[in-house]
Amino acid sequence: MRQFKPVIITAIVFIVLAGAVFVASKFMPKTPDELPPGLNTDSNSIYIINKTANAVESINVKTDFGEEFTIDYYSDQNGVRKAKLRNAEPRFKYNLDEMDTLTGYVGILAAIEEIPDANDDKQFGFDKPRRRLSIKYSDGEKINLLLGADSPIGAGMYIKRADTNKVYLIGGSTTEMLMKTLKDYRDLILFGPYNSASDIINVTIDRPDEEPIKIEYSDEKKDDESPIAVQYKLTSPVNAEISNDIVTEKLLDKLIAIKAKALIEDYPKDLKKYGLKDAFHIEFADINDKKTGLTIGDRTENGGRYLMVDDVPSVFETEEDVTFLDLKYTDIIMKLIWIYKSDEVSEIVYTLPGGVTHTLKMNVSGDTYNASYDGGNISRENANNLFLYTIRFTLQGAIDSSMQYGAPEYSIKMTLKNGNVTTLGLARINERQYAAIIDGKPAQYYVNVTEVDELADAFKALQEGRDITPMF
Repeated sequence: MRQFKPVIITAIVFIVLAGAVFVASKFMPKTPDELPPGLNTDSNSIYIINKTANAVESINVKTDFGEEFTIDYYSDQNGVRKAKLRNAEPRFKYNLDEMDTLTGYVGILAAIEEIPDANDDKQFGFDKPRRRLSIKYSDGEKINLLLGADSPIGAGMYIKRADTNKVYLIGGSTTEMLMKTLKDYRDLILFGPYNSASDIINVTIDRPDEEPIKIEYSDEKKDDESPIAVQYKLTSPVNAEISNDIVTEKLLDKLIAIKAKALIEDYPKDLKKYGLKDAFHIEFADINDKKTGLTIGDRTENGGRYLMVDDVPSVFETEEDVTFLDLKYTDIIMKLIWIYKSDEVSEIVYTLPGGVTHTLKMNVSGDTYNASYDGGNISRENANNLFLYTIRFTLQGAIDSSMQYGAPEYSIKMTLKNGNVTTLGLARINERQYAAIIDGKPAQYYVNVTEVDELADAFKALQEGRDITPMF
């Protein structure tokens, strides 16, 4: 029996120590500032205000730098508590949920400690308080709070309840909430938010010293057999169909992803220092016809951009760079001058330099592939390659006022199975470029001379009895 005695004694000591720790933890006062507002029910808590968050009707805030604002609280038709900022700048957005959070701190306001015999206002900063809070409650009581100096040991801030003249010390998180300014409550949501790029129906990008890029949603219905399904179209600087995937990836997805990281300055007097004078301007509309305008300035030190929203006199910093500002319209439009499939075409008449003409007739449908060239036979491979060289013309850029061209050297007249006829004329601009003239209208684009030469080589091969060099 003696050999178990040390073990028993050790166990008893452990149990006693554990009980002491439990009792100490049970009755040791907690720091009220460590508990969420409204949840501190410890009997040893020091309450400055002991009501509820729902009892708060309004809070008036006056700061030492002259700012004053009032927040009113109410319940909506569903009984949900809401905050409303009185007499606010209507062009600014505020985070009303954050304002509602304030009620938790002035409904139940607990202190770290009460300062006894605190009669010297200057000592605690109440001779020139940094802030005055006037709170009105649903029971009719009004309580005024004065926020004074920081504690010299860095534990928080001194606060005084004016009706009792009692002085308390509050902790850091409570101080941070009670000291918020209107700027701290500003909402950084610039627009939207939007779930997808399809919410945007038009975009205009005005660029300094360049023609604007204008993109619109197109509700034109395409034939089911059409090789493309157009969703957007370009209306400036040229009229063109747009590649849906490219315009979504390169522009629209990046546009709706623009977010503000910080509010830099309200009512800026010098836009030039942010690069916001004579800058990029973006205007877009969504499916609800809500229009938004953004001015994009210089890059920031953090890799974002300075930005202003139309009708909001504030400079924001974006989270990331706005990368589509360097976008060229040629990056998003369909690259081919004209787009047709072989099973849409019945005849193509070519007029070459010198007036020489050739005719390619086609009957392509499913597994059927019949073709003739100038009334004679042509192999399927040659007919297919000649057709590919005919439709492969890719735009290289827009025709501007400095580009002069005459009559077309090449004319390609295409008749479709549905009876529609379209003509592509190729007129030389210089040794490198040809103007692409669609259906006799003024040319909007130019193509590279290499593509024109390759089409000429295809006719030369047929004339010499050779196979056309395959494109691929």
